[in-house]
Formats: sequence, structure tokens, C-alpha cells
Amino acid sequence: MKASEFLIEGVAGPKSCWKGYRKVGTKPGTGKNAGKRVNDCEKIGEDVEQEFDMIENIIEDGLNDFFFTHLNKLNESWLHPIHFVGSVAYGFKDVLKQLADGYEIELGKIVKSPMDGLIEYHSKN
Repeated sequence: MKASEFLIEGVAGPKSCWKGYRKVGTKPGTGKNAGKRVNDCEKIGEDVEQEFDMIENIIEDGLNDFFFTHLNKLNESWLHPIHFVGSVAYGFKDVLKQLADGYEIELGKIVKSPMDGLIEYHSKN
């Protein structure tokens, strides 16, 4: 075999797998994709879903600890809204809302990226 036969210039077809499936590699294509590489996708099993649930629980516990350890102990923390920035906070904004309600703390903005707020601020000023 020639070295050029091992080079993969790209993957034919969609760039990601269907919902409920994950990419495990690539494989030779068939039909209209014959002679090309395509994604090799496998159905996500219950064991992977259980891992996702476990990770989600760890993050929720960490956020609860943050509220209890830091925000709950601030004097008069209920007088000002508490804002969050970052993809984890944005992804778990429903959990943050529940925790803020439980600790009677006013939740402010939850921004996915700090650039969003900076652009908004500097476009106004």
C-alpha cells in the first residue's frame, strides 16, 4: 500500500452523528460515499447515559456547595443579584435558578461567554 492510501482528507457526509449516537471513528463508505471515509457511529447505551447522569449530579452538588459555602455566607447577599459567566453556568442555568430560589438569592444574568457582555457594554459606551 502507498502512504497516500492512509491519508484521510476529510469525512464524507454529516460532520456529527445523530442524536443518541456517538462517533467511535471512521469507516469506509458505501453507496454514494464509496471510496470515501464516513463517520462510524454507535448508539449510546444506558451505561453512557448513567455516566452523564453521574457527572451532572457531581456538577449540581458542586454548585449547591458553592451557594452554601460562599453566597449564603455573604452579608446581605440577597440585596444584589448574583451573576454567572461561563459555559458550565450557562448549561446549568436551570439548576442555578432552582438553587437561587432555594437560598432566596436574586439571580442576575447568566452569560455563556464573557465576550458577549463586553461587546454589549462597549457598543453602548
